[in-house]
Amino acid sequence: MSVVPIPKPYAERPPFRGGPPTRTTFDGTPPDDPEPEWKKLADDVHRLLRTVERVSNDRLETLLSLLQQRRRWVSRELDAMRLFSVMPLPPVDGLALEFLLESESEAETQCVRLINQLDAAIETVKGKLWTLNGPISTSDS
Repeated sequence: MSVVPIPKPYAERPPFRGGPPTRTTFDGTPPDDPEPEWKKLADDVHRLLRTVERVSNDRLETLLSLLQQRRRWVSRELDAMRLFSVMPLPPVDGLALEFLLESESEAETQCVRLINQLDAAIETVKGKLWTLNGPISTSDS
């Protein structure tokens, strides 16, 4: 004779209060507002920038090419943002200071900041390479 557990009524099943969960915090569906591309690119650039100080000397050339590649990507993203943004025309009676100093969007500001950080990292890596390899000699003979 086999022993089969007797099913319990709903009220006696765990969890005892409220029943089984009807929804979870992660259901696998994509969110309504996906993360913008420039934020994904910024995360990628920040991950790469964290490796600049701890990279080994034999990987400096690879790091330099990756930094230059990311700089091109951010620059192209910034160009696309500026291409599709609606910019007001300058005043007819000359350029006012307020027109020149208008604030950019958060995305443009972040992209400009990323380009500046990448430029600094590129110069750092070039300096390390110059220290390792020495100046490139250009002899006429």
